[in-house]
Amino acid sequence: MRSKVNNLKEFLEARGLGESDMNAVSKNSFRYTNYGAWVDEDGKKVRVGCIIEGVSAVTETHELKYPFEIDAFWKTLEEVDQEAEAIWDDTHGCPSCGEENEDGNIAINSECKSCHGEGIII
Repeated sequence: MRSKVNNLKEFLEARGLGESDMNAVSKNSFRYTNYGAWVDEDGKKVRVGCIIEGVSAVTETHELKYPFEIDAFWKTLEEVDQEAEAIWDDTHGCPSCGEENEDGNIAINSECKSCHGEGIII
């Protein structure tokens, strides 16, 4: 398997998931990350980010300019998912988790006796 990718064709091959185009990459990235990351490509770079459902928040958009190592892509995808998780946890607490912040959101309290640290879906 190729580790350095120079273009979309090599990127698809290096992912090793049998994807034939960016539409498949986008669907799989959304489906198989915890918070629905998005991935796009413009011929010069691959971009990765995430929109956090229920709040007006997005992760940083990360760019990987060709050429890059496929491991850098997987690391970036994981970082985006972790950033999305932090935003989710900061904004999806239940009323018993604690006080609202200035935006009207409540952070998830892992020891909350009402939601047991799960928070709420907005």
